[in-house]
Amino acid sequence: MSLIQLHLLKMFSFSKSDEGLKELQSVLFDYYRNKLKVQTDEFWKKTIWIMQKWKRLCTDKTVFQENENRFRYKLFIAFYFLKLVY
Repeated sequence: MSLIQLHLLKMFSFSKSDEGLKELQSVLFDYYRNKLKVQTDEFWKKTIWIMQKWKRLCTDKTVFQENENRFRYKLFIAFYFLKLVY
């Protein structure tokens, strides 16, 4: 058993009713639902931000060309370095 399971067993060993079990299940469900909601919201915010950036890059030709030139320059440096090494 994990430490969490042992702790919960000790904590709720005094409660013998089904009502206590349902209340515990409800509390744990709410806790993990809220935790999942926070993580999902963060994921969607990042995804939306990436999509907006990508859309801007694809529509703004000057930004796209600048990034393309930077990529070509980095690619050239990488190939040049590989040529020197090998």
